[in-house]
Amino acid sequence: MSNNNSIYYNFKKLSWLLAIPLMFGVLITSCGDDSPVSPQEQLENAKGTVQGVVVDKATGDPLSGIGVTLVYEDSTDEGSQTFLGSTSSDGSFTFRDVPVTENATTNGGDKSNPYMLRLDASSLDNYRDSYLAEIDVVFESTGGDNGAVATDMVSNIRIPLSEQAVTVTGKAHTNSDKVISGATVELYQQFNPVINGDNSTQTEMLVATGETGNDGSFTFEGVEEDAQIKFRFIDESDPANVIDHETGYHTTPSGEESPSMDLGVVSAFEEDRTGAFYITNITPEPGSDVGTDTSFTYTFNRPVAENSWTDASQGFGNGTFKDAIYFEDYGPKKSPGDIEFDVSWNDDRTELTITPENLVDANEYRLRSRAAFDNNSDGSNVGGPLSSGPIANEDGNFVDEYGNDLSYNASDYDKFEAEELEFTTGDNQNKPHTPSLSFTQVANDTVDWSSGSAEVTWDIDNSPAEVKEYEVFISKNGGPYEHYETLDKDALSILNREVTQTYDAVGINVSDDPQFNNIKVTDVNDGALSVDIKIRAVSTNLVQGDFSDPVTFEDVKQPVINSASINNTTESTGEVEVNFSELMTKEESTNPDNYIFVDDNGDEITSITIESFEVTEYNSGTEVKITVADENNLDNSGGPEYIQVNDVSDLAGNTINTANNGNQEQYN
Repeated sequence: MSNNNSIYYNFKKLSWLLAIPLMFGVLITSCGDDSPVSPQEQLENAKGTVQGVVVDKATGDPLSGIGVTLVYEDSTDEGSQTFLGSTSSDGSFTFRDVPVTENATTNGGDKSNPYMLRLDASSLDNYRDSYLAEIDVVFESTGGDNGAVATDMVSNIRIPLSEQAVTVTGKAHTNSDKVISGATVELYQQFNPVINGDNSTQTEMLVATGETGNDGSFTFEGVEEDAQIKFRFIDESDPANVIDHETGYHTTPSGEESPSMDLGVVSAFEEDRTGAFYITNITPEPGSDVGTDTSFTYTFNRPVAENSWTDASQGFGNGTFKDAIYFEDYGPKKSPGDIEFDVSWNDDRTELTITPENLVDANEYRLRSRAAFDNNSDGSNVGGPLSSGPIANEDGNFVDEYGNDLSYNASDYDKFEAEELEFTTGDNQNKPHTPSLSFTQVANDTVDWSSGSAEVTWDIDNSPAEVKEYEVFISKNGGPYEHYETLDKDALSILNREVTQTYDAVGINVSDDPQFNNIKVTDVNDGALSVDIKIRAVSTNLVQGDFSDPVTFEDVKQPVINSASINNTTESTGEVEVNFSELMTKEESTNPDNYIFVDDNGDEITSITIESFEVTEYNSGTEVKITVADENNLDNSGGPEYIQVNDVSDLAGNTINTANNGNQEQYN
């Protein structure tokens, strides 16, 4: 074909067009700027020329008037390009501006090249009407920069065709020499265009179909000369003797006036397909750890018979195998209600897919299908949890297309693991991260034995296992740790909730920062001198992480005198009651040298002599009753009188606060 009798089409979808001889052409070009383009960019956007010739294989004579279609199927969304033309008087054809792929270069082609060639030889006598081949187009450079320039890229294709003159005969027997009658016979032929001198491109074409006679004979007329042919015999009428066999290739004769080819007896192997019906694969495997959105697929070695029992299109409660399938929840969590699921078959009914809908993570389950797969000898099915007994079976059991029950002799799975399929969800056994704790005082407050607060902070991110919750443990005065609180991680980070609770006077506070959690220690009203806090994370699979290093809150606040007064209930002696803000050291709080009575001028009242002490401890602090020798010496100065305390410590060793007269209180 000359340069003027080709036409170019651009389709979004691949369209096969019947080629007809064209005596005109359309040239389509694109416009662009004159910006310099690198050799690599030129190659990526290269266009080449595909030119060829169609000849008679035996004589080499050119064949004119043959329609030629070349399709380039683009792997992008740009669509496919189809080039149409016909051979000229010298058998030639030419297509220009054909895309050059990276594989279709001088380095050799690739079978994945997206080029399809079709010939229409219906205008010629004694040749096949059409040929179709996926061809390995290889472009070679005829000039330019070592073949890397986008121009001068050419692919030469020589297509030899043979006349249809050969009669092929034969007889089909089984490998045990039994006649194969009434079987389908398919005739295949190789199509071999020669591209740049390489004839390795081979496409197998189905060219004819026939049937064996009563004696197993078959005949094909009009087979091409000097062609590579093979046969496929198909007979599935007897499940015990299924035939689906392909022969090797034979070369047809050529050069004779009426060539013929008698293959004699052609052997085909039989296959007994009435044997065991079994499960070949279960996905995911029994015992797997899966996600909560997983589907379970059973694959069988043969299609499952379609009947009233195996009908997956029916809803639940209609007496099908779906009613005999169910999921059991083994905890430690529990799914909300019964596990709902869908059931479906693939097109050839060799795959059964069961898709549960409301699994929860970090849980154990069992998919029970035994009642669906088993059949009773009385023609009924075993039934399931939705049935009160055997489910009526009027039209079939769970069997293959030949009526075989499911068995496990040939399966890689035993009956229990397949029909009582155990699995877990999200079973990541990695430990979650170990929190790293720090703490700060809140405002200007400090922790003492009865009040004060401090914040504990830890990061909740970057864990090797998803965190479900945090467990808080406390220890007082170096004693054993006790569980205090469990904090839900999602509630802390998403809701920023404020939590206020009391546990042995330890309160919890969550800060406004969603990335951190905070704990306050308050109201340690059982006399603890120190509180240690440690925290560990628990994963969604209930795997406990390692404890953090503890942080310690110690009593660092100095005690003060809350009040002092004369006890007027005594008759014979004078008594002053002094109330301290904390539990005080008894030895120091009962030492007379640590108490001084002073007047309003700050002068010591020397007439008051201490005789004894009585100490009482309360939740609110310590009460010390001081008995003096002569009650008349109390409240005798004519003005305010004070008791001053020095060198008295609380249980943590903090001495009484002397700032702002915290160690002095008026008692009269």
